[in-house]
Amino acid sequence: MRFVVGINLEVRMLGAFAIDCNGQMIHGSLGSKGRLLAAYLLAYPNRMHRREFLTDLFWENDESAGGRNALNTALWRFRKTLSATLASPQIRQLSVADEVMLEIKDASIVDIHKFQSLAKSLLDEKCQSLCSRDLLAELSDYQGLFLDGEEASWILEERERLHCLYVRVLVKLMRRFASARRYEDALECGRLVLREDPLRELVQRSVILLYLLNGQQAEAIGQFDRFHHLLQTECDVKPMPETVALNELIRSGAVFQKIPELTEEYFETSN
Repeated sequence: MRFVVGINLEVRMLGAFAIDCNGQMIHGSLGSKGRLLAAYLLAYPNRMHRREFLTDLFWENDESAGGRNALNTALWRFRKTLSATLASPQIRQLSVADEVMLEIKDASIVDIHKFQSLAKSLLDEKCQSLCSRDLLAELSDYQGLFLDGEEASWILEERERLHCLYVRVLVKLMRRFASARRYEDALECGRLVLREDPLRELVQRSVILLYLLNGQQAEAIGQFDRFHHLLQTECDVKPMPETVALNELIRSGAVFQKIPELTEEYFETSN
């Protein structure tokens, strides 16, 4: 996901970490641990972080003096990178005694914060307006896991949190589109969820029903068959009785008498 503010400063953490200014990567001088430190400060901006905590988090195996020196060097490189490329103080590093803070005036220059703001608005129960195709396209830009390739515990926790939020938003959006009879858009949301988690059976059933509502009965049956095969291959289990029952209704044609009931069960009450 790429978000541009002011002088075209972009920070990407969905996928590989990158700081881009005016089309050029500027994070190369930070070093591997320096990039992780920068990513941490960017992920949790506008709050104080104790130097001792940061030293233990990124240089836990170094002797105390060596770790503190490494932290100071990494902070200096990060501050130099920012100050050398920004025409205005959109983002700056502050130090107060034994604490460090990264101040960001507009957090949307960082992709995860832009995504979280979007997700919060979508999950707001007071928001009754149906989302646009542009919004769906923006969500579909979620192209990678948080700091993909890194395995530190704080990264894994944040990765899981953001991923669960992404799935929640897509499920919510799928139900809203389905409730408005925008079945192609609802199917796109469902497919995006299943691309990330194909064993999510309630979404599988929703997609099967959406294919039917969209006039694609054969594809609805095919979706069940693919899911059935996936469960057998990956888990050696069968679909839930509710999924089997929906498939039998579709194959027999009896489902058409139950469409209002099924639509309300899967979509109307979940909007």
